[in-house]
Amino acid sequence: MPAINSEPDSARRLCPRRVGEPDGSIGAAVAERCGPAVSVDTESTYLPVGRMVGSGAVSGDTRTRILDTALDLFSARTYKAASMREIAEHVGITKPSLYHHFRSKTEILSNLVRPAVEQLEGVLTSARTPEEVLGGCIDAMLEHRKAMALLLRDVSVHTDETVETMTKVTDIVRQATDLIAGRRPDWRRRVRAAQAFAAATDPINMFPNVPAKDLRDELLRGATAILNWP
Repeated sequence: MPAINSEPDSARRLCPRRVGEPDGSIGAAVAERCGPAVSVDTESTYLPVGRMVGSGAVSGDTRTRILDTALDLFSARTYKAASMREIAEHVGITKPSLYHHFRSKTEILSNLVRPAVEQLEGVLTSARTPEEVLGGCIDAMLEHRKAMALLLRDVSVHTDETVETMTKVTDIVRQATDLIAGRRPDWRRRVRAAQAFAAATDPINMFPNVPAKDLRDELLRGATAILNWP
């Protein structure tokens, strides 16, 4: 990505001196008021007026800040409504810089849900009992509550571009249900397994303010009760 050698128009109005201008330019006439020229960091590319280097507003890993900001915007405005331009503006970088890290919203979504998907896949590999499957899935979804809420509550995430991500999630639900149902289950047992998984996971998004441990205990208690009904 080429280096950025200019400031936003709002910054020029405050200080006409540009980065790299010679002392004989108009910038020299206001150097005392504006201060010396500064180099521009190609990671942040520019800082909107009011966001100062060193304030903490732009510190940290850029990629992480992009993901955190995107998740907030997707949750508040829906995945479809939030744009790449908005994400870049809220992070404090240019749109080209954003595309340097992520090629599309689809790639951002995939990275947001990947930790939860990987943890859920690990549960399906290691769990040996229906209770372990249920408990492990609850733990994963509680740990990544906001990202999972986006998948389960925002219908706009279901697009042609997100098929791969959504297929992984669908496969996890199917595999978890199969493990809960046990070997050679009849259709009634499969219904109970599906009901138990839904009881264990669906309410997570409905109670965002309940402490994770308390919610986990209640979800597991209810899901297990469904499995043990006569």
